Amino acid sequence: MSDSTIASQIKKLRNSRGWTQPQLADKISVSKQTISNWETGLKVPRMGALQKLAGIFNVPISEIVSDQIENSSNQDSHTPKNFDIRETGLFRKTVSDNGLSDDEQVKLAKDMDAYLKFRAEQLRKDRG
Repeated sequence: MSDSTIASQIKKLRNSRGWTQPQLADKISVSKQTISNWETGLKVPRMGALQKLAGIFNVPISEIVSDQIENSSNQDSHTPKNFDIRETGLFRKTVSDNGLSDDEQVKLAKDMDAYLKFRAEQLRKDRG
């Protein structure tokens, strides 16, 4: 499984803060086993968990999944070249509901785009 990038990023970020797996687990309200599964690549965190990790590490989600994205194709064959995440209802509703600033909107768009590319890659691997 090539989820080793995410696994190594989570471990690197955790270690850089001097936290143990149980400490990180407590901070984001998951089990120690969940952290272990993520760090060994046995399982991959879902969007909600990625958001919590990004928040606790104070990094964008794209930093956690970035190498995975760079190693995958830049453009999914089913995604129109002019696709803009900011034009989706989900993005607009999130911005509206949370009153996000321009800077926060840029960060949200990057994070959503990174996550969608990551999940598309996962789905391709699961199919193949």
